[in-house]
Amino acid sequence: MACLTQETDDCPTTYSPTTPHFFKIIVNDTSKYNKIKIPTKFVMKYGDGLSNSVVLKVPSGLEWEMEPRRYDGEVWFEKGWPDFSHFYSLDFAYWLVFGYEGNSKFLVRIFDRSCTEIDYPLQTPEEEETDEDSISNNSDHDSSDDARDDYEAYSGDDSVQILDEFSPCQREPKGRSPLPCPRPHKENITSSGGKAGPSARAKAKALQMVSSFTSEYPFLKVAMQPTYLQYCYLSLRSKFVKKHLSKTCDHVFLRRSDGRTWRVKLEQYETGRCRLLSGWKKFVQENSLAIGDVCVFVLIDNIKPLFNVIFFPTT
Repeated sequence: MACLTQETDDCPTTYSPTTPHFFKIIVNDTSKYNKIKIPTKFVMKYGDGLSNSVVLKVPSGLEWEMEPRRYDGEVWFEKGWPDFSHFYSLDFAYWLVFGYEGNSKFLVRIFDRSCTEIDYPLQTPEEEETDEDSISNNSDHDSSDDARDDYEAYSGDDSVQILDEFSPCQREPKGRSPLPCPRPHKENITSSGGKAGPSARAKAKALQMVSSFTSEYPFLKVAMQPTYLQYCYLSLRSKFVKKHLSKTCDHVFLRRSDGRTWRVKLEQYETGRCRLLSGWKKFVQENSLAIGDVCVFVLIDNIKPLFNVIFFPTT
């Protein structure tokens, strides 16, 4: 409602939002890896309501607990920030909008360098860690290790019958390319009439085959999960990376059997986790990787560093 001229003295001259916001830009290693500062003016206006434990919530619904730390009148999100930053792959020039909802809870929106909001992973950090350790079985082997069948079959519709045998083979790009890697022929014998999902039997067979893989070189076995295909990263076991690659290594090369090679960024976080980032999405797309497919990464040169990649398709 507009104020009458004679009542100007009684009208407010500013509006305070019910959900106050501030934004931050990732500009250095501190904000990317360690901690991020809450603006001083924001703290002066709303800091009294912040407890020793705050919650950052993203639009997907996941919540992250943080412990603000105070230094010489400044307040930082510190404990819990490295895991948050790592999980959402925050990088330089990314910016975040924090909306304070009260009761020490913030709604956080993340925007990448294109000023476009990111797609948020749906897994919690605990679920991601479980996937890496059990389902994806991102397991590392040295040439002296005994082959271990430490894979679990990806659950799926077991009513699809596999009629043809298949072996690890080289995938080719989609489009104007040679014929793709042969796939097992499937006969849909579902009774529901719906579209059959990936066969658990096919996946179990592929996992059985890959479990017998051996090499004189150290290697990793990784089963593709939705997270790895949709969110443009691949988590690697830190034990393998620390043992075989330099701490300063920031990229790797992935090579198919036909010699084609992809350069992929390797990020080694202070939290100990390791991920393949830029370039991984292109590798996934151009090799038509699907959920449940198993890739074996054989490290044949730890100086370059170069991995030969062998594919065990399950679809």
